Amino acid sequence: GRTVAELLVRGGTIIDAGESQMTPAVRCVIFSQNETSSSILDGFTIRNGNATGQPGDDTGGGIKINFASPLIKNCIIKNNSAAYGGGAAVIGGRWPKFENTIFEDNHATTQGGGFFGDNMSEYYTISFENCVFRNNSAGPAEFSGKEEMIYWGGAMALHRAVADLTNVTIAHNTAQNAGAIFKENVGPDDPSPLFIQNSIIAFNAQPQFYLTHPVRTTVTYS
Repeated sequence: GRTVAELLVRGGTIIDAGESQMTPAVRCVIFSQNETSSSILDGFTIRNGNATGQPGDDTGGGIKINFASPLIKNCIIKNNSAAYGGGAAVIGGRWPKFENTIFEDNHATTQGGGFFGDNMSEYYTISFENCVFRNNSAGPAEFSGKEEMIYWGGAMALHRAVADLTNVTIAHNTAQNAGAIFKENVGPDDPSPLFIQNSIIAFNAQPQFYLTHPVRTTVTYS
C-alpha cells in the first residue's frame, strides 16, 4: 500500500488511536501489503493503540508489520498495548527497519512490552539502529508469585526472529522474566541469531536477558 508513504510529515505529527478496548484491535498504523523500504514513517508520535482484546489479532498495539519491509524513523512509539508487542510487532519474514525511534511506556499483557517479532527465518532481519527502549513492561503490574504463565521481555521478545541492534539503549524496562530481551529459538534447527553492537542495556528488571540458545547471540562493543 502507499497510504503511509504518502503521509510523510516531519515535526511531531501525532497518530492517536484513543486506547480503545474495543474488538477488533484499534492500532495506529498497519503495514500489510508487501510494503518495501520506500514506505517510510518519519517523524510521528504513535500512541494509545490497543490490541489486547481479541485472541488471534492481539499483536502490535501501536504498529503492526505483517510481511512488509517499511522504514520507521524519527518516531516516538508510546503508551500502546497488546498481548504481544505493545509498541510494535513484526509478523512474517521481511526486512523492516526502525531508526532513531523511541519505544516508551508501552505494555504487553504477555510478551514484548516494547516490541515483538515472530515467524521470521535466517533469511530475514529486523533492524534497530539508534533506538531507545525505556519504561516498557510485560505482564501484570504486580506479580503474586502464583501466576500460571511467565511474562517475558519487558523491552523486546523475539521468536524465530533474526534481529540486529546497533547503537540501541534499553533501560528501565520490566517483566517477570527478561526485563530487557527474551530471545527464543525453537529447537536446535532454528538458526535465527541475535546481533547486538555498540549498545547499552542496563537498569532493567532481572534477569535482563533470557536466551534459549545463547550460542546464537553475538554481542560486540556493548
